[in-house]
Amino acid sequence: MNIIDQAEILYPLNLVVSAANKDLIELSWDKVNSSHFKPVSYAIYVDNKLVAKDLSITNTA
Repeated sequence: MNIIDQAEILYPLNLVVSAANKDLIELSWDKVNSSHFKPVSYAIYVDNKLVAKDLSITNTA
């Protein structure tokens, strides 16, 4: 039996910044689907510093 592991494909992220200032950034995005149907989580970096991690379409910070 041969098992072929297909490369995972992530569909594009459509990110919208609706408000931003020095203390706040408001973002929205469409759900990103994985070709392997795995959950997709996000991290946000500002000036190369991690400011939020493990975000998902249903889990926000």
